[in-house]
Amino acid sequence: MSITDLVNYFTIAGALATIVATMIAFIAFINWRKQQEYSLQLSLLFDLEDKFTIYIAQCMEDFNTFWQANKCIRDNKDQDERVVDDTIKKYFRERLDKEKTAKAHFEVVVALLRAARMIEEIKCNHSSVINNVDILQKKYLNQSDIDDSLEQYVKEMLEVKEAFIDMLTGERNKLGEISLKRALCFWV
Repeated sequence: MSITDLVNYFTIAGALATIVATMIAFIAFINWRKQQEYSLQLSLLFDLEDKFTIYIAQCMEDFNTFWQANKCIRDNKDQDERVVDDTIKKYFRERLDKEKTAKAHFEVVVALLRAARMIEEIKCNHSSVINNVDILQKKYLNQSDIDDSLEQYVKEMLEVKEAFIDMLTGERNKLGEISLKRALCFWV
């Protein structure tokens, strides 16, 4: 065995090591990209959940204000309309913030659209939840003269919120399982 043969063996071994290292780097890159996609999807789901929770809280706050104003009107029917009207304008108008609610609604819709672009199941299954909240609002606005309507409204809104949060949690769990399976398919 001459020095030339030895150099050739080292050259071949180096070339093989380069090929193996390139394959390992390629696999690591693909796994990194998949992890980045998973991270983005997870971030979108958390953002949607947070904004939906804020939206529900704002809707409940607005309904409470409206309900209290309506109760004030009912309780003071026998008093001067001007006094009642001035009281409502002074106290309840400050508490009722249409812009804040509209902004929360807009942010939920935008978060829902962003999540739907990246996660197909969001587009298919969860886009009607905003309509359900609107329908619930309208239903109870017409029943605001009933004494227990506030409690019923809060109960139903919390049920809608919990159902939506449960669906998002399910989506997060599904994403985690899919991401784990994708990552393991290269190593197993």
